[in-house]
Amino acid sequence: MRDRILYPLRPSVGERRLLTAWIGVALLGGILAHILVSNISYEQSMLRVFTTSDGWFVLCGIFGSLAGLYFARRWMGSTGRFGPCRAFCGMIIVTFMAALVGGSLMLPLYGTMFGPMLFVLMLIEKPVLAFTWIAMLLLADKLIRDWRRERESIFALSSFRAQS
Repeated sequence: MRDRILYPLRPSVGERRLLTAWIGVALLGGILAHILVSNISYEQSMLRVFTTSDGWFVLCGIFGSLAGLYFARRWMGSTGRFGPCRAFCGMIIVTFMAALVGGSLMLPLYGTMFGPMLFVLMLIEKPVLAFTWIAMLLLADKLIRDWRRERESIFALSSFRAQS
């Protein structure tokens, strides 16, 4: 009886993968925002006192990367022949919009103008971060693709039952 009451509240496997993709991109966006701000400041050390402004910059990176993934939600996770091309475009949209929104939240005018440029320059300067960001976006694309396949299979199964 208890399982029947709680069963509708449990997310499916695809929904958990979708949530994992969103959380992964958000956390990595916050980490990259902190690294970017640390590189801009005079203190190049990551082991420094974490101030309130650092917390705000991390939150801006999280919100920016979530906004970027939201803007690219139609491009990510596509299947078919043009799926990889759409994923590549989605990755560019996520990267640009994450830097634009995150930079706008950090510093409204300066961050809006220079946020995307500084983000791309940081990725060029530190290839490990670029590889990590690209790998996270590829993983997010795969997880979103799995969620889309699960949703399509649910609708296909229900339409198959209706025909029988």
